Amino acid sequence: MTIMKKEEFEFRDLLNHPWKLFGYSYLYVLVILGGLGLYYISQLTMVGKNNILPSVSPDSVMLVQDIPMQPAASVPPVDMRKVGAPTTQLISRGREVFRASCVGCHGETGNGDGSAGATLNPPPRNFRKPDGWVNGSKVSQIYRTLQEGIVRTGMSSFNYLPPDDRFALAHYIRTVVPVPPADSPDDMIALESTYQLSKGSTTPAQIPIRIAMRRITDEFRTESNRLRAAITKIKTSDAISAHFFKSHVADEQKAAGIFLFCAKRMENVDVFERIVASDPPGSGFRPSVVMLSKDEWKLLFDFGMSL
Repeated sequence: MTIMKKEEFEFRDLLNHPWKLFGYSYLYVLVILGGLGLYYISQLTMVGKNNILPSVSPDSVMLVQDIPMQPAASVPPVDMRKVGAPTTQLISRGREVFRASCVGCHGETGNGDGSAGATLNPPPRNFRKPDGWVNGSKVSQIYRTLQEGIVRTGMSSFNYLPPDDRFALAHYIRTVVPVPPADSPDDMIALESTYQLSKGSTTPAQIPIRIAMRRITDEFRTESNRLRAAITKIKTSDAISAHFFKSHVADEQKAAGIFLFCAKRMENVDVFERIVASDPPGSGFRPSVVMLSKDEWKLLFDFGMSL
C-alpha cells in the first residue's frame, strides 16, 4: 500500500484562493508596524508627548487680589447736580481715568478684549453690548459698580478713586453704550442716600495685607526679643533692687510686660502702685506687695523701668 504525502502547499488551491498566500505575512506586518510605532514614540519631544500640563486659568471669582497702598485723604463734598449730567469736561476726565485704570481688562475701545482680561472667566464686560449688565448702565448703577465691585464676575472695586473721577468714568463708559438709559431724579437721590456723597468724607490710610502681616510679625518678634531680654535681666542681675524685685514677683513675664508694654501709662511710681495694687496676680506680682512702703514701691518701680 503506497502512502502519498500531501504537498505542504497546494498551488492549485492558492490560485483559487490567493488570499491564503498572505496568511502568515500578517504576523510580519504587525511586527514591522509595532517596531515603527515604538521608534516614532522614542523620537517624540516633551511637547509632542504632551507631558507639559496645559495652563488653566483660574475662574476670576477665585482670583485673590491684595488691597492697594492708599494714603489718608479728605474727600470733598460732591455736587450731585453737576456730576449727574454729562459734560465735555467730565467725559474728557473719564477718558483719562479709563485709559489709566480700565484698558487692561476692557480694552482700548471698551470691547472687553484687554490683554489682562484674556484669562478671566467670565470675560470682562463689553460695554458696546446693551444687555447682560449686572447692575445696569445708568450713571448711578455704574457708580455703584465702581464703588463696590462685583465679586462673582471678578470686577474689582475702584473705591480708591475720588467720587468725581468715578462719575467721570461712568459718563465716559456710557459714550460707548448703545442707547444708555437715563437716570431719574429718584435714582440720584437713592445714590446720595446710600453714599452720602454731598457730605464729603475722610478716607483712612490702608496698606496691602501682606505688608501689614509682615510688619505685625516684625513688631511681635521685636517685642518678644525685648521681653526675653528683660526676663534674662531679672534672673541674672545681682543688684539689690533686682533681688528685691524678684522676691515680690510671681510671674516674671507678666511683671516685665507691665513695664515694657504699659510704660506710657506709668508716668510715675504712684500710677505704677495703683495699677499693680488693683490686681497683683494679674500684674505678675505677689499679693504681699500691697503692704510695701512708698520707698519699697519706688525700688520696684525704678528697677522695672530699667528693663
